[in-house]
Amino acid sequence: MATDLTTQIEDTLPPFVEGRDRRLHFEPDGTLVYAREEGDWEPPRGIDGFEIDPEDPWRLRPLWNLCTARLQTAVRFPACGCISLISRCNEPGARFMQRVTFEVCKQCPFQEPTP
Repeated sequence: MATDLTTQIEDTLPPFVEGRDRRLHFEPDGTLVYAREEGDWEPPRGIDGFEIDPEDPWRLRPLWNLCTARLQTAVRFPACGCISLISRCNEPGARFMQRVTFEVCKQCPFQEPTP
């Protein structure tokens, strides 16, 4: 479901900075998993369009449907090393080039349902 989303996030992720950023990897289904390092006592912050795993707060599962019109860019927060996403709609009939949240995107009438 989310492999295209995962590729897009990985491709736009700023370079890792040792000692500042949290390590993370992406699972094939798009789940984002932060590595729990020694001294990490607080789980990473949530990301719009991802659900925090109730069993493991270091895992975030994607909720986004695939959409070829959505452009997503990953950013890192220097203070905590977590990432966030900036999502923009590239659908001329919808919210063209406006920032969108998961809730706005899932209501879009132009979005094709994920098989």
